[in-house]
Amino acid sequence: MRQTKTYKEFTAKVAWPSRVREVVRRGAIRIASIGSNMRYSSGGIRFPFYHHVFDDERSGFERQIALFKNVGEFITINQAIELLEGNSSINGNYFCLSFDDGLKSCFENVCPILDFYNVPAIFYIIPDYIGKSLAPENLISETIFNFKGSSTSLDFLTWKDCKEMVSLGMLFGSHTSSHLNLALTNENTVYKEMLISKTLIEKKLGACEHFCPPYGIPSLHYDPIRDVRVAKQIGFRSFVSGVRGPNVLGDSVFSLCRDHVLANWENYQLHYFFSRN
Repeated sequence: MRQTKTYKEFTAKVAWPSRVREVVRRGAIRIASIGSNMRYSSGGIRFPFYHHVFDDERSGFERQIALFKNVGEFITINQAIELLEGNSSINGNYFCLSFDDGLKSCFENVCPILDFYNVPAIFYIIPDYIGKSLAPENLISETIFNFKGSSTSLDFLTWKDCKEMVSLGMLFGSHTSSHLNLALTNENTVYKEMLISKTLIEKKLGACEHFCPPYGIPSLHYDPIRDVRVAKQIGFRSFVSGVRGPNVLGDSVFSLCRDHVLANWENYQLHYFFSRN
């Protein structure tokens, strides 16, 4: 089966009511975004994150990266941790970029742009999916991929891709070993999912110090007490979520907020979401 190369293919089977809701939502955000400007937000770190940048999203992604760079500074997750745990106030706008799931487009479309603009990023990958090419019916249920393709597969990074990305200065973190909803499993399984993924990533790519739970909503998708404790026990330095918002001095690096972004969003959508607390 041919690899999914465009967002149009990725969403080929999205039902029309969902498409209508998205159009209405974008219209509401356009109106609400009047007067919004991410330049006015300062004193914290925002964590924009993506899942995919397909061929027809590449120009939009490059535009977004240029916009972020125009209003702030991109830093690594290690630098973000140092700032958040430091003793000095955080002045200015900082962005820490990440990508979930490890889709092939991260290598094909994301890395060339990040390398050109000298932007660091961390990629949270799932070892069980590395090198896989999967049709929709072969993906796990309740998948965050939201894959609605019709005749194309969803392809993932290979270890060779990942090694080339490391050579460009990119970091890799754990997204569990099999993309489980941790809230629906026991502590022993959580421990294994974290440890197995961390161990394998370190064996293949080097240090794996940062963890991202699948789906990302506290209590619904992971236990913010139990799972953070397990992550610390295993040796992770940070734990990110899918909850929107800025991260400011003194915030716990084991409950980092992130802002989900689609590469086809217009600038007004970025200004709307990234100028709000």
